[in-house]
Amino acid sequence: MAIWLTCSNCKKHERYYRDELRDIGKLWHPKWEVPCHNCRDKIIIDQGKTTIFDNVFLQHRGEFQILTIHNNRPKLDERIKHGNIREYWLQQYFKEQYREYGFTNIEGPFDYGPDFKGIYKGKEVWIEVEIFCKSYLKHKHQLDKRFNKVEILVVLQNEYLSSDIKELLPKIIIKLNLSKFIKWCAPKIKKYAIKKQIENRLELIAEEFQKRLLYIYKETCDRKNTEMAFCPNCENCVYLDYDEYQSIIKNASNLSWRLFLEYNIDSNDFKLSDLDPELFDRYIS
Repeated sequence: MAIWLTCSNCKKHERYYRDELRDIGKLWHPKWEVPCHNCRDKIIIDQGKTTIFDNVFLQHRGEFQILTIHNNRPKLDERIKHGNIREYWLQQYFKEQYREYGFTNIEGPFDYGPDFKGIYKGKEVWIEVEIFCKSYLKHKHQLDKRFNKVEILVVLQNEYLSSDIKELLPKIIIKLNLSKFIKWCAPKIKKYAIKKQIENRLELIAEEFQKRLLYIYKETCDRKNTEMAFCPNCENCVYLDYDEYQSIIKNASNLSWRLFLEYNIDSNDFKLSDLDPELFDRYIS
């Protein structure tokens, strides 16, 4: 893939290939530079700042990193009413409030199988917690032998259930108090969101430092001209020593913490878009 660029110094208009461009920007401020083929003056491609990444949520699922942009989200109570909430919060609420729903003791939540084991009306039972009754079927619990012993399904939302669906669900269905759950959940989610936002900012900043440190490593690498299949992706290079790579990651993390302390990244007024790309290079140099 190539792009045609004009040098502002010599006015030469030429084609440049992707591997010639150096990424000197950030996720929230795309920016590249490339030396002019004619006069070697730097040509800068600046896409400008964007504030869209100032409110992000990072998740790691296996080897994949998922970045969700929380832009114009509905209010929390509306999200909860529509079932747009993690089951984790239902489990934690039930763990704290189980006595209100007729249980005298519970154990859990467990990592595998039914969520809880408890005592209900003097009898030991297994319990599954879901947002909707149909979530039980969506997760295919009715086909999992581990869930054959589940007698109680605890849910947040009411819904119409046909007789065919009811036959596939546990015998007893207990509905949580929605208004009490919202009141309990709101401050906890707010506190969690602030914590995650700071962690996400640190992680994104560390990745920007890591990108620059790997670039420095690539420029000083004596194998960069051997045209190996994994060049220029240094992290995939079989010749990159594991301890050396870990040192780069650790250094990037330390630099992100330095920036965190000096720029009050935990402040509500802070925006990732306030950090210029050149700032990262100054920290490294």
